[in-house]
Amino acid sequence: MKTLRRYEEASGQEINKDKSFYLASNYIHDSRHNMIQRLTCYRYKSFPFKYLGCPIYSGRKKICYYTDIARNVMNKIRGWQGHVLSPGGRATIIKHVLKSQILHILAIVTPPKTILEQLDSYFSNFFLEKSVKKNKYHWSSLRNLCYPTDEGGVGFKNLTNLCKAFSTKRWWMFRVANNIWVKFMRAKNSPRSHPVSKVLESKHSAAWKEMMHIKNNIEPYILWKINDGDSSFWWDNWIGLGPLGAYINGNRKPDNMKIRDCIKDEAWDINTITSLVPNNLLNHIKHIPISDKYINDTPVWTETSNGTFTCSSAFNSISKRRDMDNMWKDVWKKNVQFKMSFFLWRAIKGPLGIKVGCHSIAYTLKEWSNFQNKNDIQRILCQVYMKKRGATVDMKWQWHKICSYMEDFRPRITSTPVIWNKSPEGLLKINTDGSSNITKRNAGIGGVAALYDLNWYKQNNVTNCILEMDSLMTVNMMKGVYKPP
Repeated sequence: MKTLRRYEEASGQEINKDKSFYLASNYIHDSRHNMIQRLTCYRYKSFPFKYLGCPIYSGRKKICYYTDIARNVMNKIRGWQGHVLSPGGRATIIKHVLKSQILHILAIVTPPKTILEQLDSYFSNFFLEKSVKKNKYHWSSLRNLCYPTDEGGVGFKNLTNLCKAFSTKRWWMFRVANNIWVKFMRAKNSPRSHPVSKVLESKHSAAWKEMMHIKNNIEPYILWKINDGDSSFWWDNWIGLGPLGAYINGNRKPDNMKIRDCIKDEAWDINTITSLVPNNLLNHIKHIPISDKYINDTPVWTETSNGTFTCSSAFNSISKRRDMDNMWKDVWKKNVQFKMSFFLWRAIKGPLGIKVGCHSIAYTLKEWSNFQNKNDIQRILCQVYMKKRGATVDMKWQWHKICSYMEDFRPRITSTPVIWNKSPEGLLKINTDGSSNITKRNAGIGGVAALYDLNWYKQNNVTNCILEMDSLMTVNMMKGVYKPP
């Protein structure tokens, strides 16, 4: 308490005792509770509790600790359920609103598999315009949606792979950092042995178990650049092929052996290395450079070009990938609306949900990609679909038929009548919209006309005037509602 009071005096911040509490064992006596409460003025609270939305508990991971996370997401979805949203709007909400709501929790802990499956079900039902409470037939599984667009997916990210990516980040920090959390985890879980050689036991905590499950998949991507040789000779990946301990059978692999023990006069001690590793690895080790001995060994993340760890690169290394197809690059383009690209995606995948036979679109896109001088296939197919709305598009697509559709297609031109109201008596009214004269081949731009009118008013001292414009932003700036840039 003396330390807390010194902190309050030094920082000028006061600890809120109403929001503070203390944790203690369930087996201490009531008299000890009374003494702690009298000295600290804090109330007693037991596990589990929440801090910044993250459940803090002791013991096994239970589903009941994470039900509030799924409930908050479901309530958020219900708020958007009644809105009329396009597929692109729903995809944007899922990517940037709903998943960002739980992203900080996934970065710290990994929810149970049941909670992750429940969240995936909520996202899938919302994207497919289904009720949150009712599970209906899905024309496409979420597994197919959670692929990059150039691999045949929609661009969603799988929550399970996201959790694995954050576990990878924790393992990376545990291996390369030296902060308080790393010192605590090493002293608690691997005080005498190397963490790579550590065997998982049932008594370990849930956080350590998650890191141990991911270490075998991630260690090959962590390469140690040799400088002072302080890395482990057997268990750090400094040869680029994984730890040496995985290639050697037997128990003659002490964890405290360093790489510097095999370096002599800033070069490899071949005699020592020959007695430890087989000949096929010896030739590989001879070509590994040794850098500055006054610098610590540097960890390099091999999945990025600069060697720096990123969660996106970890996510890509964990996720199952498909072969990239140029057809999907033609389907998903930035200048095409999401709903039209998504329509083509559904047509190619098959589960279109309506009686329109567009399965030959996939064949057309693949054939179109073979032409070097190709046009925008999305524009052609979308215009053809809009022209033939209500009819079945089930013919076999051929080159001459596509050309005929292109030649016969005429865009629908619409016009909107504009009424010019007479100005009140005593007021001068001038319209500043852009205009054109086909016979004289003259055209005026709205902004130039507006500037000319204002200068004309000023030169002729006209004050009683009405200025009509089609730019609401300019009108608000003239009225003082907006500040001009």
